[in-house]
Amino acid sequence: MRFSISRFVLPALVLSMCSELVNAQAITHWYFGASVAKTSYDLEASDFSRGFSGGEETFQFVGEDQDDTAFQIVYGYQFSRYLAFEGSLFDYGEYDREGSTVFSDVVVVDFLGNTTTVDGTGTVQASIKHRGFAAAALGIWPISQNFSLKGKLGVSFISSDVDVSTTFNVPAFTLGGVDFPATVIVGREEPDDSQVALNLGIEAEYRWNKDWSVTAFFERNLDVEADFVSEDTDLDLVGIKLLYHY
Repeated sequence: MRFSISRFVLPALVLSMCSELVNAQAITHWYFGASVAKTSYDLEASDFSRGFSGGEETFQFVGEDQDDTAFQIVYGYQFSRYLAFEGSLFDYGEYDREGSTVFSDVVVVDFLGNTTTVDGTGTVQASIKHRGFAAAALGIWPISQNFSLKGKLGVSFISSDVDVSTTFNVPAFTLGGVDFPATVIVGREEPDDSQVALNLGIEAEYRWNKDWSVTAFFERNLDVEADFVSEDTDLDLVGIKLLYHY
């Protein structure tokens, strides 16, 4: 009889202890911290055309992979063992694009009202910075007392600062009976853009005590662009997050 009881009691005690370990994962509700990550952009070759002084200007950017370092300040609230809400301020770093430009039928006017049209080529360099804030819900799957997996779904409000430098090679032309030699004109633009992107992610958190945890994460922002130098492209982050819980 003694053997029979222990046969059933011991497994039950083990299961109960395991259950208690999972359930014992501390919920302190508020938390804040910071993260550092590597950003990755997969930029495809692209063309952009627009009007330019009565003519047309076309930018041709090459396809390339770009990466930089991103930083985030995080603040969140955990409602239960299975759900949290998180806000963050971020700087996704900077990336550059290079390409060429072609302009055609551009109108040139002198002080007397004489006009002519010119065609030419040039080069273009652009620097793009993405900053902003994000809000997301996190679904939590507690694996053990110290370890949990999380799924993230939210939106990123992104402000894009763009700095474009263009060099135009203008050929020789005649205007009002005056011959002008070939010349080079350097231009600069600083357009700003803002957008909302869907934010998805997965996280693995290790909480070594009641107050502190470290998280490895992957995050993707869908269809991020930057004015006329970048079409929709996914912005990926892989990084580490350190959190203080209270």
